[in-house]
Amino acid sequence: MSLITSGPYKNRIKRLVINDIGPEIPADALARIIDYVSGEQPGFDTFFEYQDYLKELYGIWGQRSPDQWIRMTETSLRRNNQGQFTVHFDPDIIQKSDETVPVIDLWEPFSQVTCPILLFHGLLSDVLTLKIVKQMKLSQPNMMVLTINDCGHAPGLHIPQHNKPILKFLA
Repeated sequence: MSLITSGPYKNRIKRLVINDIGPEIPADALARIIDYVSGEQPGFDTFFEYQDYLKELYGIWGQRSPDQWIRMTETSLRRNNQGQFTVHFDPDIIQKSDETVPVIDLWEPFSQVTCPILLFHGLLSDVLTLKIVKQMKLSQPNMMVLTINDCGHAPGLHIPQHNKPILKFLA
């Protein structure tokens, strides 16, 4: 956030879209994410077995057409050392915590954002809870909030009813 509120990007960022994340992440959600990305990832012999796994894992992200599931499957897989299909993400997405480093409070930098903000919120999200959304709205009263009722973390921005408001907001 500090790059948005100060530094070289202060006057370059004219609008900010946030997809189902806030200045804090509940401990349970963070533990779930850490467990998922730091554990051994399952392998699948076929593309469609892997796709079924993704549907189970990411179904909470909201509705997808068969073509959208195929696209998501194609763009999120890799082969493991055994030649099976598995998830493909940056293994450094979660770094080991260092207890000597002080926790960064992101509420203050968030409150300093001056550009218009559009917040996407999956109503079923455990990462961005209603409590956090309400706190964000208190901090940024002009922030627009678009809640996706049948969705958890995080709304898929490939869906027209999700990306149309973004395009309108950014126009």
